[in-house]
Amino acid sequence: MKSFRKYKILLVFLLAFVLIIGFSFEAEAAEEEYVWGDPEVLGLYIKYYYYFTYDPDILYMTDPEAMVKALGDKYSEYYTADEMKILLSSVEGDDIGIGIQYYFNDDGQMQVVGVIPDSPAEAAGIKVSDIIVAVDNTSIVGKTEVEAKSLLIPFLGRRINVTVERNGTKQSFDIVMDYFHVPSTTYEMLEEGIGYLRIVSFDNYLIDEIEKNVADLQAQGAKSLVLDLRGCPGGIVDVLVEALDLFLPEGVAIYIRQGNYQNYYFEVDNEYYDLPIVILVDGGSASAAELFTGSMQDAHQTTIIGTKTYGKGIMQSIYYLPSGAGVKLTTAQVFTRGYQNIQAMQGIYPDINISNTEKQLEIAICLCREAITKNTVSLSIDDKGILSSYGKAQMPVAPIIKGGSTYVPLRAIASAMGAWVNWQDGKAYVYTIGKQITINTRNNTIEVNGETAVATSINQAGSILVPLRFFGEYLGYTVNWYGESKSIVIKN
Repeated sequence: MKSFRKYKILLVFLLAFVLIIGFSFEAEAAEEEYVWGDPEVLGLYIKYYYYFTYDPDILYMTDPEAMVKALGDKYSEYYTADEMKILLSSVEGDDIGIGIQYYFNDDGQMQVVGVIPDSPAEAAGIKVSDIIVAVDNTSIVGKTEVEAKSLLIPFLGRRINVTVERNGTKQSFDIVMDYFHVPSTTYEMLEEGIGYLRIVSFDNYLIDEIEKNVADLQAQGAKSLVLDLRGCPGGIVDVLVEALDLFLPEGVAIYIRQGNYQNYYFEVDNEYYDLPIVILVDGGSASAAELFTGSMQDAHQTTIIGTKTYGKGIMQSIYYLPSGAGVKLTTAQVFTRGYQNIQAMQGIYPDINISNTEKQLEIAICLCREAITKNTVSLSIDDKGILSSYGKAQMPVAPIIKGGSTYVPLRAIASAMGAWVNWQDGKAYVYTIGKQITINTRNNTIEVNGETAVATSINQAGSILVPLRFFGEYLGYTVNWYGESKSIVIKN
């Protein structure tokens, strides 16, 4: 993919963040050198970069941690020097620790359920299903989860001894805590032609992983993609734009407004994965995940399934202080390609709002299947039978001709075309990837992607009928009418 930046800025937002600026402020006053302290440097950061309004008296406070708290911004935080080391490694996509995933089983035991590849734990010999019974000879048995976790607090270079129980015997391992990387994605084939890619975080490893994993999925025959952003907390803004560059056609990716109300935008080129894509989201999809989803939605490149996202459209930047401590400050607001204000909207609303996670994936597969299936639908006037590549079916009423247009039962034709129909509050919502038709059953009006259409529906014997040519052509089908036999064939 080509370069995407309209303006080169390095800004970040969370739930992961990255703009790291270190300053050493020195000035000569009279005959001695004056070194700026943490409170004074922090005051400059707040004065010149902080996005929201604040009490000017904060700039004269002497405790940097208290200064950040006084901003009243839940996303702005103070970090000690040790906390900064951990924070910056996680921003980059690395963690510090021994590299295990664990849970407390029904017996209250701390059981290893995952060992991160190339981690200190893997190098030492820790295995899945090991029961951790002691850390540095301190028994975990009988401790609460909080107490047990406190024994594994990560510090770079910290050496610990971990005792595990494996197959009835105890073994001890000396482990030195170090950096390790949790993969930014997971992927698999769901069924023939449909790939699945979960994005865990928008970190510095993501783009390489996407390119590698999508290439593998395509080699396995993937012609469509389910992108799972559920629980994705966000990431680095440059990585977000690079990810959009992989999936969006040419144009603006996102807009950024800084604290001084300067506006910037990032653009992407026209080289992208031209695949049918469905995106899954939930309340844990935040920041970069929301902006990615919203910009894809604005470009009609996807259908979004799930529940409302977290609702965070502001960015935080990270700054060093002279002592080695640091702060995270809100420095900008971010808008999607179509200028959706996620912060004001309190999240991205999915096209198909459904909380059942299994149903979310089922609908996603249905939409992908429709997008990649070569389908032919055959039906006839005065005949309730309908035949498609998905099988035979009986319509509740036969197609009719009215005002020169052929009308067919909505549910039957949508099913035959592989579209998804959701009925709610007197309206029928019909979805294929990137397209939505809304039929108001109370007044028979039809909307296409939110815009009122000229066509209308009709009621017939308790069924909603829609104009076949309008309906079919909008969803990408050609409609052929054979007058003598009164038969109709539509193809995608």
